[in-house]
Amino acid sequence: MFKWVKFLFILSLLLAPSSLAAQGQSNSQAVYIVQPGDNINTIAYLFNISSVDLVNANGITNPDQLSVGEQLVIPGITGISGIIQGVVVPYGQTLESISQQYQVPVETLIDLNHIISPMELYAGSSIIVPQPEGTSDKTISQAILQKGETLIEAAAENGLNPWVMTLSNGLHGTWDSLPGQSIFYQTSSGSNTSEMLNPFISSVSIQPLPIVQGNTLVVDVKTKDSITLGGSLGSYTLKFVQSEENRYVALQGINAMQDKGLYPLRLFGTFADGSGFDYQQNVLIKPGYFPEDPKLTVPPETMDPAVTGPEDNQVAAIVGATNPTRYWTGPFRAPVDEPCINSGYGDRRSYNGSDYIYFHTGIDYGVCANNLNIYAPAPGVVVFTGLLSVRGNTTIIDHGWGVYSGLYHQSKILVQVGQIVKAGEQVGIIGATGRVNGPHLHWDLFVNGTQANPLDWLTNTYPYP
Repeated sequence: MFKWVKFLFILSLLLAPSSLAAQGQSNSQAVYIVQPGDNINTIAYLFNISSVDLVNANGITNPDQLSVGEQLVIPGITGISGIIQGVVVPYGQTLESISQQYQVPVETLIDLNHIISPMELYAGSSIIVPQPEGTSDKTISQAILQKGETLIEAAAENGLNPWVMTLSNGLHGTWDSLPGQSIFYQTSSGSNTSEMLNPFISSVSIQPLPIVQGNTLVVDVKTKDSITLGGSLGSYTLKFVQSEENRYVALQGINAMQDKGLYPLRLFGTFADGSGFDYQQNVLIKPGYFPEDPKLTVPPETMDPAVTGPEDNQVAAIVGATNPTRYWTGPFRAPVDEPCINSGYGDRRSYNGSDYIYFHTGIDYGVCANNLNIYAPAPGVVVFTGLLSVRGNTTIIDHGWGVYSGLYHQSKILVQVGQIVKAGEQVGIIGATGRVNGPHLHWDLFVNGTQANPLDWLTNTYPYP
């Protein structure tokens, strides 16, 4: 017996260090499981760490070869172990609703994310949430209690146990709920989570988040009933059009020199029964990358506000209208045969010795093709043709939904106002009219009155794929 006790004691000494070390390592590590579409940079951004630190912490030799399902240690996270997930806060969510949805105490979220002020939690911000044990094959869904609906009825409608819903939502009983209250519950993987602001709002999608200078912002709202909808982002007034039954979309260009920072995004509306809602939450606008063009010398009169002001106002009046008809489908096409770009959208500019206080509002295509043809980048209606002092021979095409193309500096205009054009149809010839230093085509893309980056529209399908 003594020999066996001695043997077991020695064996325990031999095994204890490695066992304790493994246990200590597990307790001190927060682990993220790679999801489809992830890469080193997106994961690093999600957890507010550098990609270099992430690579070093995991001994990654080739950052371009991450595998879905691979486990990565996230450095710098203390006080928590096990599987964690980075959640991008959707529009309409608060710290309290996230706590309820993921069944994590608010205090834990505050400590884990080092949150000092509620202002730190804005739509599009990243928040770290621990994954509760046993929920890897589950997703959290949300229901809104309708007027006159009880928790028991909501549970029956979703095939759930009302007492489980009561406990998981921190309620005192099935009676402890009010109309319009969010109720969260677990469902099998693949179910959708709706971020609801009102019982009649099915979902609100804000893309992209965060917003970057020069982006085209898409606000997509689905409802359960017809609604008169409005909104704003800072000083931008959002104009909604109905894309299909109970679905409303607003497109908004973001100025390339828009100050970075947090801006309130407000949505409000009135339903057919007279009820309404009004909700506001901050979103982030980040700076884009825009290089400086070589300093330009142009005729002084073309920089005179007495000349540029009235012309800008004239164009703004044309592109400020929102046509409820959308003429385009799919991505736009380049308005020339060979798109050699002389100057990109948003490039910072200096004119006649000024500081770099100006920016390039569109894309300049130089002459590099066998012809000088200019084409309609998408279907639409011609709403303006004429000679302008700065823009030269100009054609403006209305693509619908507040989206317009401005094609400038043409030597010859081949269309007329009211003409319906197809994508790829010739509308003009490249020239050197207006404020230019040589022949080229300048293409402006206005989205609700503000120039956005046209190149985004060549590779993306707006307002949604």
